[in-house]
Amino acid sequence: MTELTDNIFGFSASCAGHSDFYDLSNHTIQSNAYVVAAEKTALIDVANDDSADDYIKNIENVVPVSSVDYLVCNYTGNEFAGTIMKILRLNPDIRIVGTIAAIKHIKEMINIPFKEHVAKNNAELDLGGGIRLKFIAAPNLPWPDTMLTYVYDKKLLFSGRMFSAYEGVNHTSVMQKYFDEVLSLFKPFVRKAAEKILKIEANIVCPANGEVIINNTKEILSLYKKWTEEKISDVKKAAIVYPKSCRSTELMAEFISDKLNRHGIDGVLYPLSGECCKKVNDIVQSDMIIFGTNTVNKNASGKVLKLIADMNVLNIRGKRCFVFGSYGWGGEGLYLLQEYLKLLRLRVFEKPFGVCFNPSDEDYMKLDDYIMRFANTASENKE
Repeated sequence: MTELTDNIFGFSASCAGHSDFYDLSNHTIQSNAYVVAAEKTALIDVANDDSADDYIKNIENVVPVSSVDYLVCNYTGNEFAGTIMKILRLNPDIRIVGTIAAIKHIKEMINIPFKEHVAKNNAELDLGGGIRLKFIAAPNLPWPDTMLTYVYDKKLLFSGRMFSAYEGVNHTSVMQKYFDEVLSLFKPFVRKAAEKILKIEANIVCPANGEVIINNTKEILSLYKKWTEEKISDVKKAAIVYPKSCRSTELMAEFISDKLNRHGIDGVLYPLSGECCKKVNDIVQSDMIIFGTNTVNKNASGKVLKLIADMNVLNIRGKRCFVFGSYGWGGEGLYLLQEYLKLLRLRVFEKPFGVCFNPSDEDYMKLDDYIMRFANTASENKE
């Protein structure tokens, strides 16, 4: 444990990034947890299961786990469930503090009873010795159960995923990469949280991942403001995604892009190659998404399905879209993809536009008319 300021300690452990709900497997993560030791003691978040034993030994260097009063969870995750269970076995009287959603999630993750304390927005918890915790509602950072915890007397903020970074450093580029991959799909909620942080004086910020930030909060907030700005444009953008390996589908994608541009819609091509598309955030933030696929073993392209799996469903719900592509026999992949998009509640336009093998001049004429109808529907804001 490292003493950050009087009576507040931090624990860090490097581990492979993993989560049941978003993919951090390409990164080394510094997982942080904290201890506030006053007349009463509170653990702030916990280390992930891989570091549980080392984490508990470090707590014992500050205070016996059996005497800890509270475990404050600013965020949850299945990767912390084992650590929480070990703490409860050592101290069944500890009271777990979190939002209503967090308490519910923890119950479902560990499946054993525990004492709870629901943290309401702006509620305070007095630990004695002049140390008070204030809980600040900040949902969807990145999940609905998140909050922030502020220590009045120390001007210190436990920020959860906000202001986090990969690999134990907080250089701007590393922080932005973390923001892009974990928080950028929730920009409206990040902005609201940042507005709340501006109203308090936080000289020390203790994030879930990365280095503790000292006397640099305003600069970091200005970066977050820049990263969360909504780009306003009179021109609507359509992201056109398709497997680059299928040349006939790529020809159709290029044709669609050109025709959309003529209808005043910026048709941006996103050819998918390799295992994933690195511009998933740009695609999600487009006004509409057009999905191209070939048919492989009666299914849609695995690259396209992987891209959809990487998207946040809440942020693509309601977006206009259509499906196009080529096939050699039945073309089932196009229809399977369209039904999948309907289940995700996108606004799907007409039937998929498919051609057998390579598009002919007649196919292009029909596709031109199809694009015109789609563009007119989008511009008139019709269903």
